[in-house]
Amino acid sequence: METTYRLKSTELNIAFLISLKNIYNNQEIEINVKSLNEPNLGEVKKKQAMLRLLHNAKNNAPKIDPSINIRALIDQTHDREI
Repeated sequence: METTYRLKSTELNIAFLISLKNIYNNQEIEINVKSLNEPNLGEVKKKQAMLRLLHNAKNNAPKIDPSINIRALIDQTHDREI
């Protein structure tokens, strides 16, 4: 038997749990919980996209030879008179 209950978290109480216990009378059951609030889903997707972007940037960043003097390269490319 499969049943879906849709309710607000504030509506959860001991009476609800007791009714589940009585309906399924000593059977093994599985309880899945998911939020139905879509605005949170958008934030999760944005965070996942940002994490993928950072991961890709880290893995695809150019490798710089440690013997290169980066300060000298910066100084060469800037006009010191300004």
